[in-house]
Amino acid sequence: MSCPTCGREAENNHQGHWLGCEEAVRDHARNLVEPDFAGSLCEHDGCSEPKASKGPRAKWCETHKDPKNREN
Repeated sequence: MSCPTCGREAENNHQGHWLGCEEAVRDHARNLVEPDFAGSLCEHDGCSEPKASKGPRAKWCETHKDPKNREN
């Protein structure tokens, strides 16, 4: 199968495009994914700040990582 815009043949089950093909730009835009920021926010009730680090064990923002600041 070839691209209807640039005419390049697909190789090895991958759709190919020549540089500058408008269809390639459209394909790329369809594949973009919005990043999921919901999992990177502080877990303290009502806080919407980002977590202090990106590590898997991080739970709180810079302010709430101190246990004294998590007390209600």
